[in-house]
Amino acid sequence: MSQLDQYGNKEIDALAQIYLKEDEKYKKEVEYVIFQWKKMKNKLFSELKKPENEMNEYLRHKQFIIYILTDNYFTNGYDGLLQLVEVYACLPCTNAEVERGFSAMNRIKTDIRNRLLPEKLNDLMMISLNGGEPGQWSSERIDEWFNFWKSN
Repeated sequence: MSQLDQYGNKEIDALAQIYLKEDEKYKKEVEYVIFQWKKMKNKLFSELKKPENEMNEYLRHKQFIIYILTDNYFTNGYDGLLQLVEVYACLPCTNAEVERGFSAMNRIKTDIRNRLLPEKLNDLMMISLNGGEPGQWSSERIDEWFNFWKSN
């Protein structure tokens, strides 16, 4: 077997076992997803051999996921594999977002503020992570908002 035949088979099998197990159709036919994967690899490989001026724009820019999800060839008959591609497209590339969340939590919940309720900590973390730019809110608006909630 060539390298292309073997490329990604273990990974696709692992993803299929995890993410397609809810779908009875593919739970029984993980081998079919591997077959779809082999067909997809051959199609992509043949497309990449074309001269650049005949190649799809997404392939020219190495945007394989977008090409697979939007090309008519793949939208019919590749149901199981397309589900895995959509899962793959949603997976984070790094854990930077998680690290940013833990850093925000450590800045907010200090030894002095150790009695913060989880709901309040969550609210403060949401503001810290998703809040506006510094200077976006005027002190008058904050005072107005604070007084409104304080009086109710």
